[in-house]
Amino acid sequence: FYPVPIVDQNTRPGAVTRLIIFIVVLTGAAIVFGLFRERLGDPFLLGMLGVLAMIGVGFLFATAIGFVQVAPRSTSDELSKAFVDSMSQGLLVTDTKARIIYANRAYADMTGASSAADLKTVEGLLSDVPEASMTIYRLASGLRDGQAGDGEFRLAQSIRPGAEPGAHWYRTRARAFNVPGQRLPMLAWQLADISQERAEQERFFLDLQKAIDHLDHAPAGFFSADQEGRVTYINATLAEWLGIDLASFTPGAVTLPEIVAGDGMALVRSVKADPGTTRNAVIDLDLTTMTGEALPVRFMHRVSASREGVGGPTRTIVLNRTQGEDASADLRASEVRFTRFFNSTPMAIAGVDANGRILRTNAPFLSLFSSVVDRDAVDRRVRLDTVIHERDRPAFAEAFEKARQRQAEIEPIDTLLPGNEDRHIRFYVNAVAEGTGGEGAEESAIVYA
Repeated sequence: FYPVPIVDQNTRPGAVTRLIIFIVVLTGAAIVFGLFRERLGDPFLLGMLGVLAMIGVGFLFATAIGFVQVAPRSTSDELSKAFVDSMSQGLLVTDTKARIIYANRAYADMTGASSAADLKTVEGLLSDVPEASMTIYRLASGLRDGQAGDGEFRLAQSIRPGAEPGAHWYRTRARAFNVPGQRLPMLAWQLADISQERAEQERFFLDLQKAIDHLDHAPAGFFSADQEGRVTYINATLAEWLGIDLASFTPGAVTLPEIVAGDGMALVRSVKADPGTTRNAVIDLDLTTMTGEALPVRFMHRVSASREGVGGPTRTIVLNRTQGEDASADLRASEVRFTRFFNSTPMAIAGVDANGRILRTNAPFLSLFSSVVDRDAVDRRVRLDTVIHERDRPAFAEAFEKARQRQAEIEPIDTLLPGNEDRHIRFYVNAVAEGTGGEGAEESAIVYA
């Protein structure tokens, strides 16, 4: 079934039609010459034959050089026309005086026109409808200035008479275009019913709102920050813990250093991902509420990096370490107090195993030696002597050997920070009496700096 356009004033006669017209004209001319031969005379007929012979010779010459084609070489016009005729969107073409030149079948079906007499322009159809009049006026004004435009509007009822009741969304586009051989441009209007598309968008938006609502009221806090540490999203649970008013919250207005207490940012910054990957880490630290109170929390922290190694946004689940009313509440409280003390002490602390590898550190340690080691290095069990100047590593090895032998009196080591000899550091090495002293994960020494 071919969707024949309801109006097409630009249709040209086909080859058969042109042939029939030519035969009729030729037959009429022969009859006229036969009836008036005596009046016209032989000289006129000979002259006419000469003119026709010249036209024939000229036609043959034009055909030989390719100026005249016996048959068209391409079907671009037919292809374009078939495409426009079969469009699912309504298409209406008018001249500058609002006279309809072309209207495809989709436009007729959409507007309820059954014949050319029932057809109306987009302006005539919608200019008096309050919901669409502003959009149509803007597009029409733009066309008069030679500018293309588009717009969407919602109607309480369909523009097609007799359609099912209910609101409908429409999208309309308008532009002017030039036609070869015509001085004034043509105006093209496209009209599409996008009610189903809008319904899908609304369903997606409602699902997204539900997902955000679930995230906002989750029993754990959640926030997202950009590579600069600006908080771009925070859920209602964490906002309530910190005393942040979500109604006035602006993405990027709050930064991580503002809500992370003490040297906790050293722990956060120490988590880095390899290029093109993501990395997860668990961090125990304190947050600062808007009233200045400390809130012990545990971060389930995820960082990402681009293929070029540039840090990306971070996403973090926050667990409140003060909550709990079960039998483990006392144990949790003790753990929180120890973690707070461990990360808040002004000295850098590291636990070292029997092979001199770092097992765990506190926040001041990562902050003090951030130019030498990071969280990745600690996770790889890097040796502690990497943060000691090469000149003093033998002295540290001697002190560490005494700690392995559980000696109580160990002299401190004064050294320089590798790569920055302007910074002087003193290390204290203490033995761990209850250590196993084997190859396991227990500390053999505690090092303070």
